[in-house]
Amino acid sequence: MYKAMYYEKVNDKIHCQLCPHNCLIEEGHSGKCNVRINNDGELYTINYGEITSASLDPIEKKPLYYFKPHSQIFSVGSFGCNFTCSFCQNYTLILYHFQILLFHQFLWQFQESFLIRA
Repeated sequence: MYKAMYYEKVNDKIHCQLCPHNCLIEEGHSGKCNVRINNDGELYTINYGEITSASLDPIEKKPLYYFKPHSQIFSVGSFGCNFTCSFCQNYTLILYHFQILLFHQFLWQFQESFLIRA
């Protein structure tokens, strides 16, 4: 996890200011994007540096068409999104990687608590 930017503390919650949703995040919970988590009164991002897809695409697919027509652009993306589009082509990719990461965090916390008790 990487400490996030663009937030403020509001009593015992975190007000995330990264997108127009302005999530008010309780301790141990995440915002609408599922990648910004309130951990001990600080906001952390769990997808920082995590690349879940990379591709070389025709620039015409992107909003940069007039920059260099008929060329290619290298696109990278991560998991997490603050939209809930029913037609999204990346929904399973976004959700899958988020669930895997949560599972790994659960295992890590379980191992830590097991070692502390031993």
